[in-house]
Amino acid sequence: MIENKFDIYEPLDGHEERFLQKLSERNITKKTKRRSLIRKIVYTNIAAAVLIFVAFTWNYNAGDRLEIASQVAYESEQYYLPMIEENIEIIKNSNNELLAKDALNQLNKMKTDYERLRNEIIAQGENEFLITAIHTNFDTQLQFSNRVITMINPLQGAENET
Repeated sequence: MIENKFDIYEPLDGHEERFLQKLSERNITKKTKRRSLIRKIVYTNIAAAVLIFVAFTWNYNAGDRLEIASQVAYESEQYYLPMIEENIEIIKNSNNELLAKDALNQLNKMKTDYERLRNEIIAQGENEFLITAIHTNFDTQLQFSNRVITMINPLQGAENET
């Protein structure tokens, strides 16, 4: 109805066929749009899965880099670190909080130096100077933590007597 007038004319021949053809073309484009959206989602998910796999693989192999870069440094790490970590646990569990806190701060500084040296060995490869520095660092950490433990033990014995 246009301005209160009835449309009394019939559509041209083939009007319905043209209309149905346009309608079917619309449906086809909608289906392809849906398919392309689904493809984008699938490809994005695949890319994300590959990225996650690469990230985990990269982090998994990160610890082995020292072993590849320098066997001597890796063996030193395997020898010293468990002893140092055991001493750190003893220090953490001591009754003298002030001494323990100060000792742990010093050990953290030494650990930071060790990590810097470790990264240099990974980057540069085996270097006698760096290996000597790592040995010295480990030895210093071990001697320092042992000395702190001997200082804590007499103090704990005196506290237990009172």
